[in-house]
Amino acid sequence: MAVQAHDAQIGFAEEASYGVRVAPTRFYPVHEPNLSYEVERLESEGVIAGADVIGTDQWNGGPITVGGDVGFELYQDFAGLLFKHMFGTVQTTGAGPYTHTFTPGSIDDLSLCIQLGIPPVLGAAVIPVEFLGCKVTEWELACAADEIATLGLTFAARDALYGTRSVTDGVTNTDTSLTSATAAFTQADKGKLVAGTGIAAGTTIASVTNATTVVLSPATTATATGVTVAIGATLATASYGTKAATPFKFNHAAVTVAGSAVEVTDLTIKGTNGLKTDRRFLGSQLAAKALREGRREFTVELGQEFRDLGAINALKNGTEVAVVASFTAGSLSATITMNCRYDAASPSTDGKSLADQPVTLKCVRSSSGNGSAITAALVSASETF
Repeated sequence: MAVQAHDAQIGFAEEASYGVRVAPTRFYPVHEPNLSYEVERLESEGVIAGADVIGTDQWNGGPITVGGDVGFELYQDFAGLLFKHMFGTVQTTGAGPYTHTFTPGSIDDLSLCIQLGIPPVLGAAVIPVEFLGCKVTEWELACAADEIATLGLTFAARDALYGTRSVTDGVTNTDTSLTSATAAFTQADKGKLVAGTGIAAGTTIASVTNATTVVLSPATTATATGVTVAIGATLATASYGTKAATPFKFNHAAVTVAGSAVEVTDLTIKGTNGLKTDRRFLGSQLAAKALREGRREFTVELGQEFRDLGAINALKNGTEVAVVASFTAGSLSATITMNCRYDAASPSTDGKSLADQPVTLKCVRSSSGNGSAITAALVSASETF
């Protein structure tokens, strides 16, 4: 029986070492994944007499770019893993429910392995694709009246592993070597999972010696020939925590400015982590780990009706205000507290509709540290770190 489109899945796991594959442990409903593996082609500019078309020996693989966007709905529970990689620092109190408090902190050593399960049309099994070394470069939390709250993350990744292939002539020797005359190993196999008799669960290819031999980590546990070996990602079994698939909605939301409740038609909070994603060095097509090179920026956009001059006066006077956006559903909640300056607050009218006043604010740090600019708090029924 062929798999169906709704058999798609997406799972996440924190990496212990950057770019090293980890089996996914946290799953979310598939919403809007748009991750890709792109290879730039390098073409020689040399001219060969009589050749009207570029030749096979005149082009080669160039820089590889991996990453993209993943859209989520803002789930009532189990969103903390995403927030940790959006912000960097998390502190937890309580013992179910838990309160996780996130503040801007170092994200240099934080990375995720993302496994996307893609059902091929008329295929018999979902194909796993894994993106390694995923780091959050920017994010956006949004909600509009009459809609479900959403969370969008943009990732820069190290590499991607596509699918699984099998050979039946594997040879193991109770050491770290694996040989196969038919495997046709390439450097792209480095980091891939290997499974078979005498090979421990979670074993990966540490290095590629040549087309017939690789080095495994850890060592094999048996000496054998004619071993059937699966090379590549294995599709994880998706499981979803309670409320991990239940989103916050517009009627769960509230916004206050300077301690007073305000009525807004839409809310957008954006974060940019200031990562340099194109760190490239001689000898590798892959980009090196993305690192911080600039300030992080956080902004807020509020859609409002024009009712008074408070916001425009705050803009003119350079006033900083506390902005709190919260979502509450029973005992579960997500609250983002920000110290902001006004960057835009001009009212407008077309003479036909109610006057509006879209407001843009930027989070700024006071003397009490990065958390004074923006802090997120999630009350979770069961998620721990």
